[in-house]
Amino acid sequence: MELRINLNLYSLDIIKAVVYKNSENYFFEIELNKDEVLLKIKPINDKSKIDEENLKNLLNIELLDQSLRKSLNEETKDIKKLIMAQAFSNTNLLNDE
Repeated sequence: MELRINLNLYSLDIIKAVVYKNSENYFFEIELNKDEVLLKIKPINDKSKIDEENLKNLLNIELLDQSLRKSLNEETKDIKKLIMAQAFSNTNLLNDE
């Protein structure tokens, strides 16, 4: 089975995260082209038959999930740093009394 993923939609890091998350059940070969990644997918157990439509849907959901996680992490990184600094500081960094 093969799946083409547009690199304008998902970064290579996101694709690798999805591959890793699903590597328990499938072997993935990643081919990088100019604007897309081609994933060649085989089940780890050769006797297993792949439900291609179901697997494509699962991988597309995972791509979206990883993409949203990355976006949220970027958006909230400064807040997380402030919370951590406040938690480990002896003084109040927010100057609230």
